[in-house]
Parts: sequence; C-alpha cells; structure tokens
Amino acid sequence: MGCCERSCCWPCCNVCAMIMLAVTFCLLVWGTSGLLWLSINNDHIGLQKASLKQSNLGEFTFDKCPPSIKSFCDKWESAGKGALAMIIIAIIALVPAAIFAVLFFIPEDSCGPAPTNGMIATLGAFLCEAIVAFLCFVIAIQYAKGTDGARGNAVLSLNYIGVIIAGILMVIAAAIHLTFGTCAKDVRDGSSDIGGDNSGKV
Repeated sequence: MGCCERSCCWPCCNVCAMIMLAVTFCLLVWGTSGLLWLSINNDHIGLQKASLKQSNLGEFTFDKCPPSIKSFCDKWESAGKGALAMIIIAIIALVPAAIFAVLFFIPEDSCGPAPTNGMIATLGAFLCEAIVAFLCFVIAIQYAKGTDGARGNAVLSLNYIGVIIAGILMVIAAAIHLTFGTCAKDVRDGSSDIGGDNSGKV
C-alpha cells in the first residue's frame, strides 16, 4: 500500500496513519502519566490530612511523603505553564482537524452521491482531532483555575481519561486509513465502484 500513483498534492495514507499512531502514543503516555501523578498527589493529600488530625490531637506529627514528592504535590506552581501548553496542543490539533474537514467536503463526482472511503476516513480523522482539541481546552481551563485538592484531582482525572479515549480513537482512525488505503481525497476513475476501493490507484 503506497501513495496514489497519479501525481497530486494529497498526502500518503501511510504517512497519515503513522502520524496518527505517533500522536496516539503521546496521548496515551500523557494520559497515563497524568493519572499516575494524580494518584501520588491524592496519596500526599491524604497523608497531609492525617498529619493535621494528629497535630490537632496533640500527637506527634510527621509527613511520610518524601521531600521530592512533597514539594511537587503541595501546590501546582506550574498551572500557568500547564494551561498554556494545553492551549498550544489544542491549536495544533485543530489544524489537521480543519484540513480533514475541508477534504471531507471536496466532492468526488466519479463515485456518485454515496460517501467514499476517503470521505469516511477523513471524517473519522476530523472527529478524533476535534475531540483531542476539545479535551485539551478543558484541561487548560482546569490548569488555569489552579485546581488542587482531592476534589479537583478527581475532576482532572476525568480529563486524563478522556485523553486516553481520544488516543484510542486516533488508533481507530489510523486503522481506517490503512484499511481504506486512502488519507485524503481518493484518486479514482469512472470505473470505480461506489464507495469501494480502487486497488490500482493506491
């Protein structure tokens, strides 16, 4: 499976699929590491509450959190940087989403009125990219608020789970690309079946 034989400006399906898989890898690492950090943060919050309770009772108080964890978990000092990073990632995700949306609406007259595999693939890619961008904006808002504490972490954990789901959707979109053998506008001739692949052109 390769690029279309005809000379055109449309990207190769394999290139798009590899890019999607790379983005997926980043999203999954990002989401799982975020959930791990929140788990450590919540453990630290629990130890802080237990330590405060012991102090109020006049008992000996101590913090079991290692200094490195304590300084990292006490508060989100990088909230502004985190929000800015999420906004940048969201904008980056919106760029291919816009491209895929434009490509989806380009008609393929040779295939008739039925949606082609290329249109379906680009629509799937657009939806995945749009979901990623939306989740990035949601997380950016959470960071900008300086959310902390167990309640805030519970809300943010849902966003990280959403990022993981978006990564899974990107895998599905990449699979659609590879299965259909097309990334953008399909290059076909009038002999192609409606909605079918033209194996001689990919």
